[in-house]
This record gives sequence, structure tokens and C-alpha cells, in this order.
Amino acid sequence: MSYSTLDLRDLAEERDELRQRDLDAKTCAHCERPITRAAPDQAWVETPAEPPPAPPAKAKKAAKPKTPKTEKAKKAAAEKAARELVERCTCPDNLTGHEPNGAPLDDEEAERLAALQTIDTWLDRAEDEPTAIDEDGFEEYAEDLADDLGAYSRKASNSWPLCHIDWTAAAEALKVDYETFEFEDTTYLVRSC
Repeated sequence: MSYSTLDLRDLAEERDELRQRDLDAKTCAHCERPITRAAPDQAWVETPAEPPPAPPAKAKKAAKPKTPKTEKAKKAAAEKAARELVERCTCPDNLTGHEPNGAPLDDEEAERLAALQTIDTWLDRAEDEPTAIDEDGFEEYAEDLADDLGAYSRKASNSWPLCHIDWTAAAEALKVDYETFEFEDTTYLVRSC
């Protein structure tokens, strides 16, 4: 076998581990609330909840022009909100506030997680169809599959009529049952479920 394959179960496991580590790095070790920080030198604060959707608009009245807040007022409001979040923390040491549950992913790990998330569809089906085959070796894979199924024998492949099988055409016909995806600059095929 000279074609390459991907074990999608291994990749799904790697993706899940990286996701968990990424989540841990964004969760408080004490109160388990989601946390974030604007910059590495700033304190961790609770991640604000998504605002509820706005109610449907009624007939609009003429709006009064709003005066924009000054930068100083915006900064003061942000600092007050951060203090309030730290004050609400149930962490045992409220002087330091929230602390992450784990170290953040380094750049290489973050890139790997992003790459794995691009093929989530196939990784989520890994238990049903665990192997992806490199497209460049699909013809050889088709021949191996025929041999494994007993439809063809490599031992007898030099005798008539087996020596006249068009493996390119056979592989193309087999591709009907497969889907393709790109991962790390290679096209892979995986059996459709």
C-alpha cells in the first residue's frame, strides 16, 4: 500500500483535546464561568453574556441625535464593568479575581485546531467511516478494496481476464460513493454515509 490515509478517529480525538484545552483556558478555575481579557497584561474578567435580541421595531419616531461618549468616559465605564464582574466572582481569592483553568493554546496549537475545525463534518462521522484516502492513491486503493472483497486477486492479476482491468475507470466508478475534502494541502476521499 503506497497511498496515504488519514485515521479520522485520531484526528477527531486530537481536535476534541485541543478544544477542551482552549475552553479550559477561557474558563475560571474557581467559579467555572467563561472569562476573557483584552490584553495579556490585564486582569481576567467574566465574558459578557450575549445581549438579548432587540424587540421588533415599532413605528419609528424622529430620533434625537446622540452625543458620543468621550474616550475617557468610555474607558471609565469599561473599568467599572470589569470591577463589577470581578466583585461578582465567587473565587476564593477575590483579590486576584478570575484565574484561567489552563494555559492558552500556543500559536501552532491554535492553527492546528483551526485546521481540524475546517473538516468537522468528516471528523464527526469518524465512527461510521474512520478512514480517508489520499486522492492521488485512490486507484491503488480501489484495487486493494477489490482484493479485500474477494472480487479480484492480486496473485492472479497477471492472468487473463484480470490483467485487462482498467483500474482508472474502476476507481472513477468507485468515487461515486465517496466525498472529497481538503486537509493540509491534500485532497482526501471518504465514503459517503
